[in-house]
Amino acid sequence: MPKVKAKLLKKEDRLMLKEYLEKAKEYKKRKELKERKKAAAKVGAGLAAGSIIGLAAGILLAPKAGKEVRGEFAKKAAEAIRQGKGLMQEKKVRLAGLRAKIAEKVNAGQSEATEPKAETEAKEENQ
Repeated sequence: MPKVKAKLLKKEDRLMLKEYLEKAKEYKKRKELKERKKAAAKVGAGLAAGSIIGLAAGILLAPKAGKEVRGEFAKKAAEAIRQGKGLMQEKKVRLAGLRAKIAEKVNAGQSEATEPKAETEAKEENQ
C-alpha cells in the first residue's frame, strides 16, 4: 500500500476557505435574525388580535343594558377608527417624505452619470 502524503493548503486557499466560512456564519446569523423577527411579528399580531377580541367580548358580556353597551361599543369603535386614520395619515406623510428623498438621490445619481457622458460627447464633437 503506497504512502499518501497529506497536502497542506496553500496560503491563498486557506484565506479563501476562511472567507467562505465567515460568510457562511454571517448568512446563518442573518437567517436566524430574520426568523426571530418573523416570530416576534406573529406574537405581536396575536397579542393585538387577542386584545381586540377580549375588548369586544368584555363590552358585549358586561352586565349593562344592551342600549348602553351598544353606545359604548360605537364610541370606542369610532375612536379606534379615528386613531387609525390619524396613524395612517402620519405614515402617508412620512412615506411621501421618504419618496422625495429617494427621488432626489436618484436624480442626483442620474445627473452624475450623464455629466461625464455629455463631457465625452462634447470632446468627440470638438475633435
